[in-house]
Amino acid sequence: METLTFEPLINPALWTVLAVCTLGLLVIYARRRPAAVRLLRWSTICALMFICAACVLTILANPTWVSVTPPPEGKPVLTVLIDASASMATCDDGKPDSRYSAAARAAEEIIRNNSDEFDVNVATFASDVRAVQPAHLAEVRAEGDITSLAGAIAGSLRSEQPQGRAVVLLSDGIHNAEGGTDAVLDVVRHARAAAVPIFTQTFGSSPNVKDISLVVRSPQEMSFVGQKVECVAEILQTGYSGAAVDVVLTSDGKEHGRQRVALAAGSGQSARFEVERDKAGLYHYQVRAEPLLGEHTTRNNVASFLLRTADRPTRVLLLEGKPYWDGKFLIRTLSADPSIELDAVVRMAPGRFMKRSIVNAVGSQPDGSEENGVNRRTGEWEILQTTHELLGAIDKLREYNVIVVGRDADEFLTDATLTPLRKWIAEEGGSLVCYRGSPTATINERLARLLPVQADLVRESRFRMKLTPSGHLASWLLTASDTSPETLWSLLPTLATNQRAAASKPASVVLATAADASGGESAAVVYQPYGTGRVVYIEGAGMWRWGFLPPEHEQYHAVYHRMWRNMIRWLVANGGLLPGENVSLRPDKVTFSDLEPVGATMLLRADASFDTVPVVEVRAEGASKSDRVSPIPVGDEPGVFRVTLGRMADGHYELKAVAAREESPLAVAAFDVRPSMREQMDLKARPDLMARIASESGGVVLTGRADEVSRTFKAHLARTRLPIVERTTAWDRWWVFGSCIAAWGLTWALRRSSGLI
Repeated sequence: METLTFEPLINPALWTVLAVCTLGLLVIYARRRPAAVRLLRWSTICALMFICAACVLTILANPTWVSVTPPPEGKPVLTVLIDASASMATCDDGKPDSRYSAAARAAEEIIRNNSDEFDVNVATFASDVRAVQPAHLAEVRAEGDITSLAGAIAGSLRSEQPQGRAVVLLSDGIHNAEGGTDAVLDVVRHARAAAVPIFTQTFGSSPNVKDISLVVRSPQEMSFVGQKVECVAEILQTGYSGAAVDVVLTSDGKEHGRQRVALAAGSGQSARFEVERDKAGLYHYQVRAEPLLGEHTTRNNVASFLLRTADRPTRVLLLEGKPYWDGKFLIRTLSADPSIELDAVVRMAPGRFMKRSIVNAVGSQPDGSEENGVNRRTGEWEILQTTHELLGAIDKLREYNVIVVGRDADEFLTDATLTPLRKWIAEEGGSLVCYRGSPTATINERLARLLPVQADLVRESRFRMKLTPSGHLASWLLTASDTSPETLWSLLPTLATNQRAAASKPASVVLATAADASGGESAAVVYQPYGTGRVVYIEGAGMWRWGFLPPEHEQYHAVYHRMWRNMIRWLVANGGLLPGENVSLRPDKVTFSDLEPVGATMLLRADASFDTVPVVEVRAEGASKSDRVSPIPVGDEPGVFRVTLGRMADGHYELKAVAAREESPLAVAAFDVRPSMREQMDLKARPDLMARIASESGGVVLTGRADEVSRTFKAHLARTRLPIVERTTAWDRWWVFGSCIAAWGLTWALRRSSGLI
C-alpha cells in the first residue's frame, strides 16, 4: 500500500510564507501587462511563470511515496532449553525432586500456557543440544558430563525466524565448558543483536559438598635401580576441616605405605612416600585416600604414579667457558647423584680444557672386602687441547642424555659442532640446558634456532623467580619443601642477569619469570620441544648461593640440589629415549579425562634396525583381549610417531610396542582414564549469571507467573517487529527535472521575444 505525503525540506511555516509571497508577487506582476504585449501572449507568459514557481514550491514541499509492509505472517517461535547435565540431578536441601524435575515441570507449564500463541520448540542440553518431545521430558536423565550454556544459546540462534524468536533457559547456571563466563556473555550479545530475548529461571541452591580428592604432584618419575624417589600426593578437601584421612600407597595389590594426614582449612596437605625398585622397568602405583563419612563421591580419591626405573645411569655433559662458582656447585650437585654419570669440561685458557669424568664403578672396599652391588663414585681428570672429539661427531654425542652449557661457551658452540648438536637433539632425543642465560656473547643463526627465547643485553640487575601456571605443573620447580613456591622464592637469594628475554618462540613454554625491583617481568625459565628432544633456557647467575644458605634458612638447603636432580629426571623421563632404549612410548599424560582424546608418542632410535614400524597394543586392566593401533609418522622428523586412541572409557590401560619377530614387547607404557568430576563437584547454582544473561539479552528473570513469558514476549515483539516503511521521493526523477528546465526555458524565450528581457 502506497500513499503520497509531503515532508517539506524547509520549515513548513517558512514554506507557507514563501508560497504566499510568490503567489502575491505573481498576481501583481500579471496585472501589469505592457501595452505592446498582446493579451494571449501575456496570459501564456504568466501561466508559465506560475508553473515554474509551482515546480520550485513543489520540490521544497518534498512529495514522498510511503510504502508500508506489515510484519511476516505466522506465529513467533519460542525455544525452551532445559539443562540436562549431571549437576541438575542434585536434590537441594533435602528436597525429594531434583533440579531437573523442577525444570521439567516449569517447562511443561510454559508450553501449556504459550503453545496457542507461539510455536514452541523444546530441547535439552549439556555439552550439545538435543530436541525432545514435551511428552518425553520426564524420561530424560540428567547425566550430561559438561554444561555449555554458550553452546545451547548459540544453537538456538542458528535458524532465521522472521516472525520473531525468544529463548527460555531453565538451568542452574553452572557453565563449565571452554571459554568460561566470557564465552556465555559473548553469545548473549549476539542474541541481543539478533533481537532474541532470553528468559531465564534458575534451579538449585548452594549445597554444602563434602569431598576429598588426590593429586600426585609429579605423576611420572624416573629413577636409577636402587634409587629412592619421592611420591608426593596433595590432598584437597572441602568440608572436612579438622578431620584426618588415611592415605595408602599400593602397587600390584600390595600396600607399600600408609600415612594419616590431618586436614586443615585454607591449605593443601600432602602425603609423602619413598619408593625404589631393584630392577629396570615400568611400575604402576596407586595413591588412595580412604573414604570419609558423608563424602560426596569417592571417584576422585585415587591417583596414579608411574615409576620408570633404568639400569643404566643418565649421562650428562657439562660445558663451562670459565671457572665459575655456579659451575663448581653444579658439578658437586650432579656428581652426588648415583644415577648420573658426569663429564664436566671447563675452559681454563685458550686451547686448554680440563675434563673431569665421574662415573659409577663396582669394586672392592679399601680393606679388600667385596662390595657386591654397591655403587662407588670414581673420578678421572684429563687435559684436552680441543673439544671437537666431544661435540663434533654425532656418535660421540649419543653417549650423553643431557648437555648442560654455561656462559662464554663460544669455543664449544661453533658452526662445526652446532650441526651435529642439532641432529642429536632433534633425532636422538637429547636435551640441551643453557643454565646461565645465553651461552655465547653473540648468537649466530644456528644457535638461535635452538634457543627458545631471543635475549637482549641490558644493564645488570637482580631478580627473583616467579612461577607461571605452567611452572606450577612442572614438578622439578616445585621442590619437596612444604613452603609455598612464592614464599620459597622470596627467601632464596636473588639472581643476577644482564640479559632480558625479548620474545619467546611460539612452541616454547615459560615456567618462571624474572621479577625485578621495578615490577617488570621477563622469561627466566623456558623450554621448548625440538624434534624428539628439548631445550631449556634458565636465566640468572649466582644460583650456587641457593645451595649455600645462611643458618636462618638452613631448612631450604636442599632446594638447589633437588631442583637440579629433578630437572635431569624430568628431561630424561619426558624427553627422548632412555639409556639403552631403542623404542620409547610416552603417553601425553599419565591421567586423562574421559572427555578428552588419548594420545601417545612413539620414538625409534635412528640406528636401530626394524623391518617394519612396531605396532602398539592397548589393553585395559582386567581385559582378556587387546586392540592394535598403527602409529602415524610425524611430519619429516625421523623416528617420531603418534599414537591416537581417541576418547576412552574409565580405567587403567597398558600400552606395548610390539614387533613381528620379537617375542617380548619393545616398550611398555601405562595411563589412566578418569571420569570428569566437574559436574559432580561444582554444584553451586549461579543465579547471578542467569540474571545477567536475561538483562544483557533484553529478556527477564522468570518468577513463575503463568502469563509472564507471553506478556513479556509480546511486549518485546511490539517494540521490535514494527512494519517496514519505505519512503521514495516523488519528484526525484529525470523527467521532472527536464520538465522544470523546459518550462523555465520556454518562459525565458517568450519573455525575450516579447521585449521583456
